[in-house]
Amino acid sequence: MADGYRIIERWTLRSLVGAFLDLAIAYIFLCAAAAAFAAAKFFSFFGVQLSCLHSPPFPLRPSPPPPHPVLLPSPHTPLLILHNNNYTNNNNTVSESESESESESPAPPPPLRLGWRRDEPIPSPFICRTRLVSDEQEIGDLAIGELKQAIEEERAARAALSRELEKERSAAASAADEAMAMMLRLQEEKAAAEIEARQYRRVVEEKSAYDAEEMQTLKEIIVRREREKLVLETQLEDYKEEKEVAAIDGRIYDVHVVDDDQNAEHLKPCRTGSGPSEAATAEQSYDISSSVSVGDAERLVLEREVAQLRRRLEAIQQGRERLRFR
Repeated sequence: MADGYRIIERWTLRSLVGAFLDLAIAYIFLCAAAAAFAAAKFFSFFGVQLSCLHSPPFPLRPSPPPPHPVLLPSPHTPLLILHNNNYTNNNNTVSESESESESESPAPPPPLRLGWRRDEPIPSPFICRTRLVSDEQEIGDLAIGELKQAIEEERAARAALSRELEKERSAAASAADEAMAMMLRLQEEKAAAEIEARQYRRVVEEKSAYDAEEMQTLKEIIVRREREKLVLETQLEDYKEEKEVAAIDGRIYDVHVVDDDQNAEHLKPCRTGSGPSEAATAEQSYDISSSVSVGDAERLVLEREVAQLRRRLEAIQQGRERLRFR
């Protein structure tokens, strides 16, 4: 019964850590292999071949193949057998280092052929070495040629890129210079426009102030002329009334009808006595008429001046409104 069941071993901390380490190392090697494969594909797209184990661009010098053990009737036979045994022992040690986890004991060496045929040529180590050297030289020359070609292509691409960069840099510099010149020109035009606007504003303000002062003086002159006109109109009315009164008095003195001689004789001294009064009234009427004519003339002059002042005031107001609209 005991032999029929297997003993189940439990996992210990050491075994778990070892298993996780094995998995981590395997995962790291897998990622490295994938990265190397991706890099090789990427560089092969540009024509650059990476060195690999199966096809290295600069292969290492391989070890010469082991000579076939041949049983010759000579004293060198045991030496060849011994050399073959040493080579197999070296291979066994390498295989043991690679597969430690698979087996504890090394694999048995391959069986030795102790026969010899006449048609089989005996390999010469000198011929193999010369062939290997020639192959290495050819491979090295090819790799060097490919590298030189890749370097030349990279130099040409770099020169083209540098030329394009220089062109773009010069174009950007010229565009920046043009933009700076345009900005400076716009700033100069703006400054000139601001100076012009300030000067025009100053002129407009001075003109408006001068027009306001002139308008004020014209208003004062108009008021004064209006007052003078009123005074002259009152004087003219007074003169007209005096003239009418004087005309009425003259008519009273002139309208006297004398029917008889007595009244005529009686009136003669009266007329002689009233002679100076009639002369005074005539002079007074002449003065009144002259004063009336002078007043009319002054009135006309004042009316003309007032009309001119009003037209001038209207022109000033229109100019001020135009300046405001501007």
